[in-house]
Amino acid sequence: MRVINLPVPKWPNYKPGAAGTLRTSPSELALFMIEVANPRHLKAETAHLLRTPQIKLDENLSWGMGPGIFYSQKGYALWQWGQHIDFQSIMIIFPESKSGVVVCTNNDLLNPDVALEIAQRALGENFNTIRKAIHLNYGYSK
Repeated sequence: MRVINLPVPKWPNYKPGAAGTLRTSPSELALFMIEVANPRHLKAETAHLLRTPQIKLDENLSWGMGPGIFYSQKGYALWQWGQHIDFQSIMIIFPESKSGVVVCTNNDLLNPDVALEIAQRALGENFNTIRKAIHLNYGYSK
């Protein structure tokens, strides 16, 4: 099989919006998650709202006022993901154990779960519940 390298198409610029279009570096994403997990600059009330479950998807997964909240035997984790035709990312932090990972990839066409699979290996955790949320396998009308 012969593989031909083709240039990546240039995607149009989108106006920034709160629900998406965040463009930053992995280190800045890590600093953001560390701040939410252990606030030094955010008001304590704001950080608390970000970490408080607002919508329960199942016994192990909720949405806060921003990040998802995943419950496991290691404690709770805050997480968020991003995906577009030419990239995917995920950031997960366990505040109690002060462990986490930020994974940014430049392609999701071959494996739409590659960032999550890397995070699972890095943290030694099964994130199938998060995988369901990323793939919108929950009935949000409940």
